[in-house]
Amino acid sequence: MIQQRAGPPRRLSLAYALPPGTPKDRVQLLRKAFMDTVMSSDFLVDTQKSRLNVDAAPGEELERTINRLFKLNPAIVEKLKDILK
Repeated sequence: MIQQRAGPPRRLSLAYALPPGTPKDRVQLLRKAFMDTVMSSDFLVDTQKSRLNVDAAPGEELERTINRLFKLNPAIVEKLKDILK
């Protein structure tokens, strides 16, 4: 997650996705490359210069969260639909 430091807190969340059927080895390679990038000293120096905070979540964590959403009780899904209108 990338957040601006100056002014009121703002959050910008970006999730990157691959199409269904992407080979698992390719998924793992891309996840590692992404985390290596956001943790690299060059990237972190650039985000500091831009006055941004980075809080990247591993792909496995995002995948677990999404899978839990698909397992929600249908009654809760209906309540959420009403709330989010």
